Amino acid sequence: MCFRNGPLGFGSPQLVNPPTPWPTPIPGVDDDELLREMFSRVLPEAGCQVDTAGDGRNVMEHLKTFPVDILITDLVMPNSEGLGIIRAIRKAGLTLPILAISGHDIGHIGSKFFLETATIFGATRTLRKPFSTGEFLGAVRSVEAHRQSPGQ
Repeated sequence: MCFRNGPLGFGSPQLVNPPTPWPTPIPGVDDDELLREMFSRVLPEAGCQVDTAGDGRNVMEHLKTFPVDILITDLVMPNSEGLGIIRAIRKAGLTLPILAISGHDIGHIGSKFFLETATIFGATRTLRKPFSTGEFLGAVRSVEAHRQSPGQ
């Protein structure tokens, strides 16, 4: 089964029927509502469970309560940025694969800087916005393959 807006997000969980579910929901954290809607549409179609949130304030608490296989996070968000989430996850000793996404350019600092920093902080893979559905699913599969590879 797949949940939208479950324990991590806001509102009541809504059951979605994916073809072949992953064992645990993938948290998809992004302040862009259209991207969260895309996560909730595309990931279940690919057989993944998903739980979305508009910022990362509750991610660490969520991970303590609900084990997950991978995390997808935007890097530039209000309240709790993705770089801080990645650092907190790695500082806590969690080894789950992380897909970091960004398209923000702030002043002279471009999204390339944020994505490179995410890798340094421990993101498994990065993806620059905008991206196609195919690029997104390829990145998710790449991160999932990393989770399943020996020694992880």
